[in-house]
Amino acid sequence: GLQTKLEVGRENPRGGEEGQVWFGLTPHARADHLLNSSKKPRRSTEYMADLGNSLVNFARVTPDGMLVFFPSYSVLAECLGLWRRGNEGGEGSTVWERLLKHKQLV
Repeated sequence: GLQTKLEVGRENPRGGEEGQVWFGLTPHARADHLLNSSKKPRRSTEYMADLGNSLVNFARVTPDGMLVFFPSYSVLAECLGLWRRGNEGGEGSTVWERLLKHKQLV
């Protein structure tokens, strides 16, 4: 990793009371799999599926809303496409359907 210490602060006084907002980075989707959003890995279906499954897990335990940042609009569009259609031949609900069980998506 970069080993860079990030200084996180709240600048907007209307952002909620202290303790209501959490900022964080999630380096791993699973214990053995790095969530690497550099150019080549972020185009893989494995990365997009792991990211979606991680968001489902966060949505399940996070009260109220979540704000997720993507490295580009094209990555956002590719992830949403995969999450909505699911894996080819996969069984069960899609990432999109599982997210909708926990959050209103905009």
